[in-house]
Amino acid sequence: MSTPHGPIAGSIVVTAHDQAALRQAVSAATLSRRLLLTGAIVLPVVLIASVFAVAGGDPLALLMLGVVGVLCVLFLVLVVAARVVSARSVVRAYPIGAAAGISVDDDGIGFSGPASSALMRWPAIAGFTRVGGALRLSGIGRAPALFLPGRLLDDADVEAVAARIAAGSAS
Repeated sequence: MSTPHGPIAGSIVVTAHDQAALRQAVSAATLSRRLLLTGAIVLPVVLIASVFAVAGGDPLALLMLGVVGVLCVLFLVLVVAARVVSARSVVRAYPIGAAAGISVDDDGIGFSGPASSALMRWPAIAGFTRVGGALRLSGIGRAPALFLPGRLLDDADVEAVAARIAAGSAS
């Protein structure tokens, strides 16, 4: 995408703040808000109902309490494991002190990091948004999202890229 000043480009040296923003964005994408809200609301309510059933003398209440307890533990393990895995993947992809870069031109969006570089062509891009302190590059269909440090581009550049994607998908 050309601007009056030429292609858009940015590069940074990754800091601990960039890693933290990327960890938060990847964790949020990994654990959908709907899953977290469902688990945080439903499991405690069912656990309280099970405790009251045990106190009321229901013969199957202990079984119900055990099942709910196991589900609560599994839910917590899922949340912790997802956060640990996402944190490790961010640290591996963007170590502190590594260079990261992005370029936006007529071919697509190119990005480079310490381990790899790639070019995502315009027809394969579904969205480009800022998520907290990170940039989210979404692919078409079921392609996974790619997260980049948010300091690579300022808000005006992010809006210009998003407008280019919207214009391309409208035609």
